Amino acid sequence: MNEAIWAQYPEEVKTVCEKTKQPEFRLRQLLEWIFAKRVVDKTRMSNIPSKFMNQLEEDFNWDLPEVVDQLDSVDGATKLLLKSQKGPSFEAVILRYENRTSLCVSSQVGCKLSCSFCQTGKLGFFRNLSCGEIIGQFLLANKILEPEERRVTHVVFMGMGEPLQNFANVIKATNLLTRKDCFAISPSRITISTSGMADKIHQLPSLVKASLAISLHACNDELRNELMPINRKFPLSVLKNELLFYQQQTGDKITIEYILIKDKNCDIKHAKQLVSYLHGL
Repeated sequence: MNEAIWAQYPEEVKTVCEKTKQPEFRLRQLLEWIFAKRVVDKTRMSNIPSKFMNQLEEDFNWDLPEVVDQLDSVDGATKLLLKSQKGPSFEAVILRYENRTSLCVSSQVGCKLSCSFCQTGKLGFFRNLSCGEIIGQFLLANKILEPEERRVTHVVFMGMGEPLQNFANVIKATNLLTRKDCFAISPSRITISTSGMADKIHQLPSLVKASLAISLHACNDELRNELMPINRKFPLSVLKNELLFYQQQTGDKITIEYILIKDKNCDIKHAKQLVSYLHGL
């Protein structure tokens, strides 16, 4: 199956234009529809000739994820159960606020990490989502929001899956979202949340511009091993070294995520461990 056209950098789409001997302005028109207007409905691309469109349909996939179910909450959230041609289903959540609209995207169907507090981990792991399926969540959300005269302003990789275990696709999706010649969202408005894959965190500063969030939830190795098995591979000391390196390279703040779990991690001693662990960050 071909990758989605919206998962291509402009230079990748340009090769198709050159193959069909399209004038340079035609590429600009096409990219304006996708990146500036966030429209991928071929019937609305009124200035794209049918012959060129036929070639684009042959070279790229144009199918957005299908909405299997939609739940709308009184607090402004919309939870989407989605399915693509590859199956099975995955989730995205639109979060409406007064001055912004956030989208929580999935990076995998299921998850390998089996964190004790996470429902996704109980499903097991099915597959990585492609870059096209990740960006497809963004485009579909914008389509849903269009009648409200809203747009997605912030994207958080906090849905199903561990983003850094789908490294290449998440990196490309993030770069497409932030590049000025693509969707042009400020890097400060894109957040990648990870359970603490230290080896991949080390690579982030050289590959992508985005905010980083750490799913922490415990600050001693014994408890974190119990809650998050990934800690056995990347213990807290290793993780902190990489967080310090990340901040040295980027100068950015890091969001620390900590779920309070009754009788597990919310005593005064745990609070003191958290303060101690975060010292220096």
